[in-house]
Order: sequence, then C-alpha cells, then structure tokens
Amino acid sequence: MNWDIISTLVMLALAATFAYIVYDATHPKG
Repeated sequence: MNWDIISTLVMLALAATFAYIVYDATHPKG
C-alpha cells in the first residue's frame, strides 16, 4: 500500500477519535 494513504487514514482516525472524545465530554449523557 501507499504510505501516504496509510498516514492519511491514520490521521483521519485520530482526528475522528479526538472529535468524538471532545463531543462526548461536552455532551454528557442523561
């Protein structure tokens, strides 16, 4: 595979995880 594609996917995954954590922390459930 192309390392550029792999690094892009990794960065997207990290960004999505970070965004989810921030959203979850700022929108407590219940």
